[in-house]
Amino acid sequence: MNFRAYSPLRFPLKLRLLILFWLFALSFLFQIVPSAPPVQAAPGIAPPEFFGVVGRDPWYEWNSDPVNFKNQPNRAFLENMAREIRSLGARWVRIEFHADQRPGFRGGYIDYAKYDDFINNIAPRYDLKILGLIAADAIVAKNADDGDLVYVNINQPPDRPDGSNNYTRFFATRTREIMSHYGDKIAAYELLNEQNLWYGITAKPESVAALLVYTYTLAKPVQPKVKLLMGGIIFTPNLSLNSAEYLSQIYKSGPVQAFVKNGTHYDGNPFPFDGVAWHPYSPQALTSVQSVRDAINVMRASGDASNKIWVTETSVEGRPNLPGVCGVSPGEQYQADYLQEFFTQMVYAFQGDVAAVFWFKYEDFSDSSGYQPWGLVRLEADNQNRYLPGGKVAYYKAAYRVYLSISGPPSPVDRAAPPATINLTNNLYFPETGHHLTGPFLRYWQATGGLALFGFPITEQFEEKNLNDGKIYTVQYFERERVELHPEAKGTAYEVQLGLLGSNLLTINCRSFSRAAPSAEPNNPNRTYIPQTSHYLSGSFKRYWEQNGGLAIFGYPLSEEFGEQNPSDGKFYTVQWFERARFEYHPEAAGTRNEVQLGLLGSQWLKWRGWVR
Repeated sequence: MNFRAYSPLRFPLKLRLLILFWLFALSFLFQIVPSAPPVQAAPGIAPPEFFGVVGRDPWYEWNSDPVNFKNQPNRAFLENMAREIRSLGARWVRIEFHADQRPGFRGGYIDYAKYDDFINNIAPRYDLKILGLIAADAIVAKNADDGDLVYVNINQPPDRPDGSNNYTRFFATRTREIMSHYGDKIAAYELLNEQNLWYGITAKPESVAALLVYTYTLAKPVQPKVKLLMGGIIFTPNLSLNSAEYLSQIYKSGPVQAFVKNGTHYDGNPFPFDGVAWHPYSPQALTSVQSVRDAINVMRASGDASNKIWVTETSVEGRPNLPGVCGVSPGEQYQADYLQEFFTQMVYAFQGDVAAVFWFKYEDFSDSSGYQPWGLVRLEADNQNRYLPGGKVAYYKAAYRVYLSISGPPSPVDRAAPPATINLTNNLYFPETGHHLTGPFLRYWQATGGLALFGFPITEQFEEKNLNDGKIYTVQYFERERVELHPEAKGTAYEVQLGLLGSNLLTINCRSFSRAAPSAEPNNPNRTYIPQTSHYLSGSFKRYWEQNGGLAIFGYPLSEEFGEQNPSDGKFYTVQWFERARFEYHPEAAGTRNEVQLGLLGSQWLKWRGWVR
């Protein structure tokens, strides 16, 4: 994105789209959403290839961790990014190629060592498709004879009958070089970036057309199945030349029209590009949506019946609260609302004309202009907002969960098929929720309380980062708990441990409780003070805690007893929060084993994650 081209205003996002959308979609939405109890997975309302994210360019991660990856790409960072993007439900990741200066290398050179591992190994491991951006930064014009390769020279008059100039020819040659190096490892390329307003420079439509024709003619034969997109035309409401008109002028240009008549065409496409990339940046989602509709209308009016729009960037700023300040900030909520509104329209109204939608960007970042909160996550960073080497997520923004709810990726909550053969010793299958329970988790479940304590399994086993220690564990969620496998403790009583769901839920909801003072009656057998958290255990809750596993199962109390509404049934109960549980007192069952029941914290956590509805 060109940050000089657009400075977003903060308007409150209206609810008009949601009202229109539900009127439009309500009639068939319930046919899409599965109805299996007790929780439902977010529906896959568009194929995975429809969703993309602009990632951090591997170029920036060369030698960013000299301790562990000296003079190498920071594989830990890139691996974490790929894992997170795929978990988000995106299939596409866009990365940009940057040239490095070297004396004697005209236009600089592409150091493929900075990209190879991500493109050849990491992205395929997570089934990610790559959109490569080749734009102004793919050429470095710093040597003495590079003056004609400065980006502004894209507008130089052609010096050959084919309509090209020195910049055009070098750009095309560099594109062919990159395509030859990677073959089909890169599925598509975006040629140029916001050329209608790139840091104050507007490339003339005729110049863009000449570059596209020359590049397509030179590079397309290298990989005929790889798509070459007309680079992302930026839309903002205040451009002097309307973006749709700019696109129209490219279609009407002499180079494009000559190619339509005489060029080499692929798969019946008469144009020198395989799609049009579009960057709508408006503070109001509906305005961005309208710009997409305008671009599609231009394409169809220009006789382009087969190519699609690729929204390879859209975003608004979403500045979260400072680290340590709880809750979703107004800016963060505004960003989430924009994403909800824009992506919903793209999915339900534009799938026939839009190939993919990319959010800019995966992560918040800092540059010379300061903190840029355009991302879906905030990474671990120092006090100057510089990323820590591991690239671990410190905070998932509200827009992340909205994206996840729309993309509806296959997730651990999806119902699994029953086993082919019944084996009650090693594999229990629960048709109530459609999930298996096997191995150490099965043994732990059976030994420590089973259905009464944990509830049914509501996911399969999968890997997840622990928010408390930042490590990745194999986990499985139950209606009331999350279990974690700790291989470092294999063969001990601590091989399987319970997650701190009570603490986690209180944290994300910005809740905490005042500490209680020690009792004047320390020896009261019906009331025990827990100094580690400064709270009491008493009465029925104390008996339940002691009789059902105590500290190892529930952790320490985090609150006193108080009245609270249960989010699952809407009723009010006397409750008490613990590190791993929430106790509820049910007076209608006084004197029975159901007098104290556990809240459905596992289900509530997955709902917060956006995995269930």
